[in-house]
Amino acid sequence: MAGPGIGARPGRLTAYRELVLGVVLGALLALITFLVDDLARIVPAVGTAGTPFLAALFFATGVGLGVLLWVGSRRERELRRIYQAVANVNIGGVVVDDPDGRIVFANAKFSELVGRPPAALAGLPLGEVVSPETPAHEEAIRMRRKMGAASVYEMELKRPDGQGTTVLVSTQALEAGERYGGSVSFFLDITQRKRAERELTQAKELAEFFLDLITHDISNINQGIRGFGELLRADAAASPERRQKYAERVLGQVDRSNALITNIKKISALRWSWSEAPEGTIDLEEAVRQAIAIALGSFPDRRVEINLHNFAGSFEARADYLATELFYNLVHNAVKYTPGEEARVDVEIRPLPSGSALVTVSDRGPGIPDEAKESLLTRIAPDRRAKMPSGYHSGTGLTLVRLIAERFGWKVWAENRVRGDFQQGTSFCVEVAAARAPRG
Repeated sequence: MAGPGIGARPGRLTAYRELVLGVVLGALLALITFLVDDLARIVPAVGTAGTPFLAALFFATGVGLGVLLWVGSRRERELRRIYQAVANVNIGGVVVDDPDGRIVFANAKFSELVGRPPAALAGLPLGEVVSPETPAHEEAIRMRRKMGAASVYEMELKRPDGQGTTVLVSTQALEAGERYGGSVSFFLDITQRKRAERELTQAKELAEFFLDLITHDISNINQGIRGFGELLRADAAASPERRQKYAERVLGQVDRSNALITNIKKISALRWSWSEAPEGTIDLEEAVRQAIAIALGSFPDRRVEINLHNFAGSFEARADYLATELFYNLVHNAVKYTPGEEARVDVEIRPLPSGSALVTVSDRGPGIPDEAKESLLTRIAPDRRAKMPSGYHSGTGLTLVRLIAERFGWKVWAENRVRGDFQQGTSFCVEVAAARAPRG
């Protein structure tokens, strides 16, 4: 149940408790004066007639003391009410630190944001609980506070359980006269807003991506089908072998169109699950082996050799069935873009010092120039295609790889198979994060 807000008023008796106590104390002193006649001797000048005078004096003293206590406690109650109202604010976290940067007050919302109970926060350095991106940034913010300047910035709060929250932070220095008395910081959770912004950006990029497909890929496929179809119609005297070749080219373009449609469906379906983190785990080697098996089935007329080496052992990752789709696209591309009837692809799984695993798919194709590698996985807007060298236009498969990697929180990039010589083939690398222990 929420505590009283700023507008709440305490009971009448509670509000005047000190005055009532003063009156009671004065009455008791006056009563004692009447009961103990010897008190009159304390003031000889008054004599026996001084008893009523002393009773009135003591009564007034008690009431006066009650008034003083009431005035002091009234301000204390107002401050307590304000603190209580701040503590019950649920729209944002509030934390106050002293001149040494140690927390002296934190409301329940701040405790929730950082994942620590309020009792555990008292006395801790604020920098240990809330650390900006770099120590230099943290020191700059602290100096601005000491100089009386306000700061407004965004940052990522990390809870002990690994959960992250994006917050908008506003800090203001507290001054005691001309001295720095600490600071007060307000933390507003903007995680949902940032997620909405990312989803809006992704939706815009997806629309541009589909427009690029229509104007570039589908247009090229249609031109290919029409071109070979016209050759079939124009060359009526062509040999059966030549006509068969033209027909195979037409069917190849149709197969390309079907593959494009399939990937578009997958990308469109994935669009609605971008914000949904996978709940289960996969065995990394098993996902890679399944991808290799599917890719081998796509090239029945070629001699394909795919070598898998796992140096990471058993490795579980937080992912789902789409992991196999990701590795399939990489292996499929490695075979597809290797010229000739034979294709050799090397797939390696290696452990990283960070606890993650690195999956590398290496081909012996014509390679990709360094200036094209960065744009290869970001085929979204039509203008980006123009920046890539001719012949290195990224297809939907690599776009699908990037989207799946983003959903899992993995990293993917391209590099030369042989350092310094892109013409010796390309290695696509995927850094796979290990599955965290289930939250209990």
